[in-house]
Amino acid sequence: MRLWPATGLLLVLLALPSTSVGADGVVVTQYAFCSPPRFLVNTNTPPRSATQTIPLSRFGASLFVTTPDFQALINYSHGSFGFPPGQRAVRVSIRPDCHPPKLPTTATLKQDGNAYAFSFRYLPSGATVSHGRKLLLTLEYPHTPFEMVAFEHGVWRPICGQATLSLTPETATCPDNRLVQEVALLYYPHGSSSGTTRKPKPKSGGPPTILIVLIIGVVLTLAVAGFLLQIGRRPAGRAAARRRR
Repeated sequence: MRLWPATGLLLVLLALPSTSVGADGVVVTQYAFCSPPRFLVNTNTPPRSATQTIPLSRFGASLFVTTPDFQALINYSHGSFGFPPGQRAVRVSIRPDCHPPKLPTTATLKQDGNAYAFSFRYLPSGATVSHGRKLLLTLEYPHTPFEMVAFEHGVWRPICGQATLSLTPETATCPDNRLVQEVALLYYPHGSSSGTTRKPKPKSGGPPTILIVLIIGVVLTLAVAGFLLQIGRRPAGRAAARRRR
């Protein structure tokens, strides 16, 4: 049974790099930057915006609004925006702010990815939604963040630190009920006692997990089929040998 071509393909895919390393040695995800690092200028794609109208129904489930590139997302629950008389919906807008108000960065604490501005308006009045509840703000990050900050009333302030941020290998989520105007992430580029830089797996750069699983399945199927085929041939072979004798 010859399985070398399929096995070879599997080994090649598994050997593909699973990280993307820039010219400065920093490992980043394939992130859409407003202002990309120098070594990503030629491959960077602009970040995306999103606008969605949410009906104000007294019956519903938890949903979300996200940008097409999934770099900024807000989860809301049934009743998160209340049910003001005369209002039928809420229009939620998310946009990358490529020129945000000056962030509270320092010599060691830097901006992590893009800042994102949020807008919440009732329809049909157009009035700004001032209060919310059971909301989750999620931003994708190119480096492990130290904290999420929000711009409100003319100042940036921390709303989630590492103790309250929910981190996945690519995103940071913060619970917030104040319907912030703008949020951003901050991180320590070289790590410190307060925060470290993780090396998350990129969105692309290695084979998708589902592709690897499918190829493993194909290889195993071929192996089993070949094994059963050989078992089926053995009796006939032995009978032929006895007849020759």
